[in-house]
Order: sequence, then structure tokens, then C-alpha cells
Amino acid sequence: MANCCNNLLVVTGPAEERRRLARLWTDGDPVFNRILPQPDPFTERDVDQLRAGKRLLYPGCESLIEGLFDDAWWWRNLNWGTTSDVDGRNNPADVSEQGENTIIDFMTDNCPPVPVVKAMSRLYPGLTFRLKWFEVGCCLAGEVRVVDGVWEGGCYEDGSPEYERLAVEFGHENDEEDNE
Repeated sequence: MANCCNNLLVVTGPAEERRRLARLWTDGDPVFNRILPQPDPFTERDVDQLRAGKRLLYPGCESLIEGLFDDAWWWRNLNWGTTSDVDGRNNPADVSEQGENTIIDFMTDNCPPVPVVKAMSRLYPGLTFRLKWFEVGCCLAGEVRVVDGVWEGGCYEDGSPEYERLAVEFGHENDEEDNE
């Protein structure tokens, strides 16, 4: 079973562009697959690229992970950064306007969808994207700022001031005390 990664995407820029982006997140259709479409069906070239990606991630373990998940799962993991999409039926996002910002609060499996946000920023070059995430099970936290496909930022180490700041922001400041 996957751990849930809490994601908060803050989008700034022209109001009309933000409204178009918000409709993408609220119309009920899968979001990530429209931004970075998953091949259907997978070509031989797609499968070769998946195998190469798995070898890079898990050198020497190909025989252990072969057949563990289907090609679609691996493709999403390698190309979206997570294995789950966001849609209005199964995994909805909470989208709101706060002043000059559009706030998109959503969940993904295990990790944040940084590659999707990078691609989204290329589709909406007039917008600035700031993605923050916190996943308590594997102690993952971080944030990136993305403009026109270029990103800065990254992950924070468990126990660092930045990690603790995001733990508080996502409501997990007492998790360590609760486990004792």
C-alpha cells in the first residue's frame, strides 16, 4: 500500500491563466495524464525506456523488480514522479483562490509530482508554481519553485529546520511525540 504524499501547489500570475489552470484540476478528468500523457499502448521503444529507467533507479536489481508492477505503474513513477493521478472522482484536489494565488491541495502516492509541475509550467509560461510536499511515512518533505519549466529547490532532510517547518505547515508537528 502506498504512503500518501500531501501536496500544496501555490500558483501566481494572471488571473485568467490561473482560472484556466483551475478548470483543469476541477473538471473531473485525470489531470496528470493530460499534461504528460501516458502512452497507450506502450511501444517497444517505450518499454525499452522503462527498462533503462528501472536500471538507473535500481542498478543490479532488475531481476528482483521485473514483474513487480506493470509497465503503466513504472511509466507513471518515472515520468510523473508518482504513480497516482489526480481527478475529480477518485482522487480530487481542493482548489481555492486566496488573493493573487490559486491554491491546489491534493494527494499523490509516495512522492510529489515534480515532473508534472515542470511540464505544467511550460504549458502555462505566464504562471509561477510553488509546490510543497510532506509525506510522513518515509519522512519526505520539500518544495520547489518552477517557472517556464525551470525549477529550483528540492528535498529537505528529516530533522532539518526546513523539514520541521513543513511538518508544522502540513499539521504533522507532533507525529514524533505521538509515536513515543
